Amino acid sequence: MGQPVKRPFGFCNRCGFRYPLTQLRHSFVDLKEVGFRYCPTCWDPDQPQNQLGRWPIQDNQSLKNARPDMSLEESRFGDSIRWDFLESADYWIGEEFGTGSNPVVTWKSSSETITFETNGTNPSLVRSISSEVVSVDTSVYKNIRSRMKMNTKPTPSESLFVDMTLFWNRSTDIQGTFSTDRSLAVRPPHWLSMGAEWHTVTWALRDHVEWSGIVSEMRFEFFNFSSFSEFTDAEIELDFIRAESF
Repeated sequence: MGQPVKRPFGFCNRCGFRYPLTQLRHSFVDLKEVGFRYCPTCWDPDQPQNQLGRWPIQDNQSLKNARPDMSLEESRFGDSIRWDFLESADYWIGEEFGTGSNPVVTWKSSSETITFETNGTNPSLVRSISSEVVSVDTSVYKNIRSRMKMNTKPTPSESLFVDMTLFWNRSTDIQGTFSTDRSLAVRPPHWLSMGAEWHTVTWALRDHVEWSGIVSEMRFEFFNFSSFSEFTDAEIELDFIRAESF
């Protein structure tokens, strides 16, 4: 009867070097031992991808055909007051240029669209919308934003779109009479840039000295007129107007 080996050794199935048998480790594929033994340097753990499907994994699918807000920074607006024109345009009215008569304003069934029109030398033109039923605490809300798109371009040019101006009155001001001191003009968007239809226009009011108190009336002028009788139809569709804290 042979004597037991006190210090058995073996050879690594990968590098071929001799090691004490107790240091050679078994190899596994998909949790099954395959018969090879490797030294500590050559040994690899079982590949986790061999076990795909073995364990339950909860991997919720993303929302199909999602419509996220692509404006990123603009989407982080914190608290807001929102007037949604796609649902209701209550309390907002159109105003003609240079007349006190009723404006030409068209509210479509599925969305609220303000139509701006001229008619030769006898213009009937809606240049702005306004509301006397707002209450915006300027200590909280520092930006006014509106999302819009142009459905019909003015002809013969877009020179009417020099500025888009926001006017406001505080509760202590004479209502209905707007002053340039309490206004802010911003450049219009590049309507056809990158093929985009919708654009967000921002009036940043944090540092405006007259943005104070409680704003009780606002007016938005979308056109800057010089010789308006030269131009024909233009149509802008509004998604929302929003007062934001951020």
